[in-house]
Amino acid sequence: MNKRTLVILSLSLLTFPLFSQVQWKELDTRDGLVYAPGYIGDPMSDKNPAFDNPDFKQLISKYDPTTVGGSKKIREEKQQLINQSAVTDTSIIENPYTGSISDSYDDGNPRIEGTYKNGLMDGIWTYYYPDGVTKAEGQFLKGDGGNMHELSGIPQNGRYGEWTIYYPNGNVNAKYQYDMTGIPEGPWLEWYENGKKKRQYFHK
Repeated sequence: MNKRTLVILSLSLLTFPLFSQVQWKELDTRDGLVYAPGYIGDPMSDKNPAFDNPDFKQLISKYDPTTVGGSKKIREEKQQLINQSAVTDTSIIENPYTGSISDSYDDGNPRIEGTYKNGLMDGIWTYYYPDGVTKAEGQFLKGDGGNMHELSGIPQNGRYGEWTIYYPNGNVNAKYQYDMTGIPEGPWLEWYENGKKKRQYFHK
């Protein structure tokens, strides 16, 4: 293994846990915004990884993370950098969470995948049935997770663009359109579970 390969491997071992997807159960909601403990953006955590700290580069070259002693030293010195950053750089720990989240059923099958921006639901979100079949997919824009649909259990606040709802057999149940303020617009289409079209109506 040449030096370049070793450096790339070291970088990947250090950065992977810092940028891994956040689990839904880790999220903490305060004042209508979402924070993720252990990640930059959580004002209640003292473990925010200061991965933009230039001293991290020295850790990569100073120790070999593939060895027990090297990884132990990296963890110890990384924790010192994290603690120092949490104390001295308040701008790092005051921002609500931005990034990906996921949640799984007890058997490991995916339940939810989505993204947050500044503590609000933003971007494409996908919901799944317990067997892994897609339940619904659509986009949020500044969604606060409120106004939960009583049947699907999916928030309605902040829905934007086209939303597609599926039956457990995978067939399309409905396609809905929302404007940028979350108000229904355009054609709404619905189908029976066997795939036959049920009805179509328009929102102006």
